[in-house]
Amino acid sequence: MDLTSILELDRLAKKDAANYPSPRLLMAELERERGRHYTGILGPRGVGKTVLLKQLAAGRPEAFYLSLDTLARDTDIFEVVRKLHLDYGGRLFLLDEVHFQPGI
Repeated sequence: MDLTSILELDRLAKKDAANYPSPRLLMAELERERGRHYTGILGPRGVGKTVLLKQLAAGRPEAFYLSLDTLARDTDIFEVVRKLHLDYGGRLFLLDEVHFQPGI
C-alpha cells in the first residue's frame, strides 16, 4: 500500500492549521479526554470541525489527519490506520469527512 498521497495530505493539513491560531472551543475538552478510544464530533457545515481536527494534528508527530473523501471508495481504512501505526508510529487518527453511504 502506497501512503505517499495520504502522508502529503496530512502534512498539508498540519501546515494549514497555522492559518487558524485561535484554538477551537472543543480543544480543551478533547485534550482532557485523551486516551478514549473514539470521540465523534457532529455539527453543521462551517462550524470549525475540520479546523479543530487540523489543530489537534499540528505539532504531533504521532497524529495523522485523514480526510476520508480523498480516499478511493474501496480503500480499507483499517489497513491504512494499521500501516500508519506500524510504519510511522501513528497513535492518534483524526478522520474527517465521514459520510454515510447507502448500500454499504
